[in-house]
Amino acid sequence: SWDVWALYFFGAYGLGALAWWAGLRGRQGFLPVALYAATLTAGLVSLTLEFRERLALGIGVSALLVSFGANQWQLPQPANRWAAHFSRTSYALFLTHYAVLLLANAAWAALGWTNGDAALVFIGASWVMALGTSHLFYMHVEKRIEQFRSSIRQARAPQAAK
Repeated sequence: SWDVWALYFFGAYGLGALAWWAGLRGRQGFLPVALYAATLTAGLVSLTLEFRERLALGIGVSALLVSFGANQWQLPQPANRWAAHFSRTSYALFLTHYAVLLLANAAWAALGWTNGDAALVFIGASWVMALGTSHLFYMHVEKRIEQFRSSIRQARAPQAAK
């Protein structure tokens, strides 16, 4: 019954944000690690009370992210480039994927298809479209906003030095 309330999603998003914060190489300290540990403990207690696959997956992924951030593990070079790209565009994917999936669902319904093999191809194509959309959003929105912010910081820097 909590699935429709924002508090339900706080666990996953909060755990992800805390994992990112705790795993940052330059910001490790007591507070990020303690907050992450407290949230992780609450998640593990929740799992013992009522097991949910999504919660278990979130806990596992967050622990993996913390260990990658804290230990500076490196993937093989081609995989490292892909991981870096998908890391940079992940927020854009979060923002845009729902619209892509709504369009894909509407197209599927309009076509009236029922074939399972066609569904697998359609899901794959939707996934590729969502990744492409996130790349475009990152390149044309996020990067431009960062360039704008950078130009403002540079313009203010000489004034602050006076």
